[in-house]
Amino acid sequence: MKISFNPQINYNNFNYYRVNKTKNLPYDSFELSFKGSKTKKNGKVPFDGSDDYSLYKLTPKTLKNYRFSKIPAETKRAAHDSMQAARIVKGKLDKKYGKDNYVFVSIGTSPAGVAKTIEYMGGDVRYVPISSLRDVQFSYRELPEYQDYENYSKFLDSIGLDRNDVIKSGKKHVFCDYTCSGITLNAVQYYAQRRGIPDEYTDFRSLNGMLADYALSNPEKTGDILRYNKYYLEDSNIGKYTGIPHLHCMLVNNIDEVLKTPQGKTSKDFDFALLYYLDKKGLLKK
Repeated sequence: MKISFNPQINYNNFNYYRVNKTKNLPYDSFELSFKGSKTKKNGKVPFDGSDDYSLYKLTPKTLKNYRFSKIPAETKRAAHDSMQAARIVKGKLDKKYGKDNYVFVSIGTSPAGVAKTIEYMGGDVRYVPISSLRDVQFSYRELPEYQDYENYSKFLDSIGLDRNDVIKSGKKHVFCDYTCSGITLNAVQYYAQRRGIPDEYTDFRSLNGMLADYALSNPEKTGDILRYNKYYLEDSNIGKYTGIPHLHCMLVNNIDEVLKTPQGKTSKDFDFALLYYLDKKGLLKK
């Protein structure tokens, strides 16, 4: 996927110019709310699986079986493993918050396989592409000094992550990411607070941490969970299947271009396999 780089950013050596240097103080547009900027079309939230779900439901059974038989084995495995991980995560969150009382917010590419499954199982899901916060050579609190985040703020508003929509929903918003250093979750929590979202409506969870906790209580599942954590999360292999872009935190203002990028064949195959497995198990409830 081609992403046009901001000419004010030298990505290779992290030599950044302050785009707001003409102002007395750089403004943090993460905290702004752009009323009237909603970009939902026909009720569709960016990156959700509505189109793939609708197409699957309209496909005759014989063609579903044929289509599934043509999907590469590694893509089927990624879908099946994501389903297994998602059932664990959803079970823990359902028990803690109640089945319909939370929104699963997938941060970056790593949790997207689990998020897709939870969405197709009837859960309320949002996808927030942002990555590499732990790789920048300064505090995430300084990011808005180096790039204008207005488009990204509009995107967050469009998927219901502005203060008013979160409060109106009455649901706990569970922000989830694969964690190594924990910097990304800390940053997301910081920006959620800057956007005025009350703490009582948010929770911040480590995806690999939740799976590891489950493994401790279910040793027979330890091997599968360790493999999922290592191969799909730590090595970032799930990103090539889910269709959620790896969007560097210094380039998030290119979100409009990302939203226009069509879903690739691998991610379409992944979604179809995921729908197929859930359907076979009677878990497809979108």
